[in-house]
Amino acid sequence: MIFYDFQSSCFNYRAGGIIIYKNKILLAQAEHSNYHFLPGGRIDFHESSSQGMIREIKEELNLQAKINRLLWVIECNFELKGKIVHQIGFYYLLDIPKTVLSTLPNKMTCQEKHLQITFSWFLLKELPQINLLPPLLKQKLPLQLPSSIEHHI
Repeated sequence: MIFYDFQSSCFNYRAGGIIIYKNKILLAQAEHSNYHFLPGGRIDFHESSSQGMIREIKEELNLQAKINRLLWVIECNFELKGKIVHQIGFYYLLDIPKTVLSTLPNKMTCQEKHLQITFSWFLLKELPQINLLPPLLKQKLPLQLPSSIEHHI
């Protein structure tokens, strides 16, 4: 994993997947946390962000996803658990067959090493009330998705 922890800061390189079905979006929340994030995770060395995205969705949700397209590259800093996180994230719109999405429960969990992650569906219109990281996603997701890649710093 490409992650570096140093004193009061850390660097994180991750990919997040946007899965939308019937005006709902799938979000993740780690146990004992007060924030949500897009399904996905850290990219491994020698792995592209798109390869990491597909791998993470398979590991976390046991789903075969396909990359539709890259929507955003977001470079940001935010505070989390007393540390400043410097994150570079690649956010992909994912394709998963509707026949598969229609069978998914409203809540799912997976165990990642020592941490349990819960995945839940939320209406897109609920996003303003959700603590979503990185914060820019709250502004971008309820809008019409971009037709080309956007880079935000």
